[in-house]
Amino acid sequence: WADEYLLSRLRKAVFVVRHLKLNSMRLFSILYFLLLTHFSYGQVGISKGVTNSSRKSCVKVISKSGNSSGTGFFVSTDLVATCFHVVSEISIDTLKNIKFNIFQDIQIITEDGDTVSAKCISYPNNQFPEPLIQDFALLKISKPVKNNEVLQLSSYTNQSVGDPIICSGYPV
Repeated sequence: WADEYLLSRLRKAVFVVRHLKLNSMRLFSILYFLLLTHFSYGQVGISKGVTNSSRKSCVKVISKSGNSSGTGFFVSTDLVATCFHVVSEISIDTLKNIKFNIFQDIQIITEDGDTVSAKCISYPNNQFPEPLIQDFALLKISKPVKNNEVLQLSSYTNQSVGDPIICSGYPV
């Protein structure tokens, strides 16, 4: 649908430029400007409704003791997914052993401004190192929050370079 939309936009632009009887260099400049102004930042044909809906599932994740903050999103009514580096301090000792300390004062802040404490429940270990290696953490919130939306993860796996995406979170 993005290709059809692009062709439609090009046809309209060419029609306008021909109607104005401009030379080819000016035609190219106008077409280039029209394309750049509409397709900036990869937002090809993505509705504001989808972006607004994604905001309701996003939370800000903070730790005052770790001086850390980042984005998380609800994957269920009481679980938030975020990055492991947001909720922990990671270091490598002189023997090249990886060490981490998960912050104990993790909080989430919802779009409505509600603040709720959370606990990391995805600890990496020798049998299950993925949270560290893949940089993800699951946080269990201490109490329910109102007006949150669980982010519906897509099963569509046929993405290509150049496909449109949505970025939503903090500080975005």
